[in-house]
Amino acid sequence: MMGESFGESLRHIRKSRGMTLEEMAKLLGSSKQALSRYERNERTPKITVAARIADTLGVSLEDMHGYEPHNMDPCDFFLQEMQEKYMEELYEIAEVFTQLDSQQQKMFMRFVRSIQDD
Repeated sequence: MMGESFGESLRHIRKSRGMTLEEMAKLLGSSKQALSRYERNERTPKITVAARIADTLGVSLEDMHGYEPHNMDPCDFFLQEMQEKYMEELYEIAEVFTQLDSQQQKMFMRFVRSIQDD
């Protein structure tokens, strides 16, 4: 994804953080519509706004231009991809996992690893 536009990077990074447009807009004191226009590359934010967006997402302004998810840590990349595809299922798994005691969590992880080994 080398050479992504600011808008494409904004969308990827925002989603990887699990943020909705509404949540992001609220944090920035902006509107959902304005952020949506940035993501669709219909508008380009002023540099000060772009810097606030990058800061809110916890990345550098340089990262907002040419963001490459494939250069992420493999675990982070996997989690981002899974989050986008299986958000509801991941929340359900996480909820069940946190309700298990430590022994059950270990058993769960052994089961997951056994599936992976097949």
